[in-house]
Amino acid sequence: MQGITLTESAAKHVSNYMTKRGKGVGLRLGVRTTGCSGLAYKLEFADIMAFYRAHVAGRPLAIMVAGDPRKVKAKDLKRYGKVVRLREWQLYSQ
Repeated sequence: MQGITLTESAAKHVSNYMTKRGKGVGLRLGVRTTGCSGLAYKLEFADIMAFYRAHVAGRPLAIMVAGDPRKVKAKDLKRYGKVVRLREWQLYSQ
């Protein structure tokens, strides 16, 4: 996944709008296939708390940490819960 870069002016505009709006933590950009150009873009403000209440709260969580095992130490992660080490092929196999 790649990020997008906003100009300083655009970032200030987004920040000001979110302040006036009174909620939200960022922008969500969607792209779908449609129309003459072949692509349609959807830009909306992301309300993380609404998503959390609707899809996460009260449910068990699984958190994935991907990284070089020489730099991400399993023993440090164990303080947060059970650690299961997987190989890349295990993530995508059925």
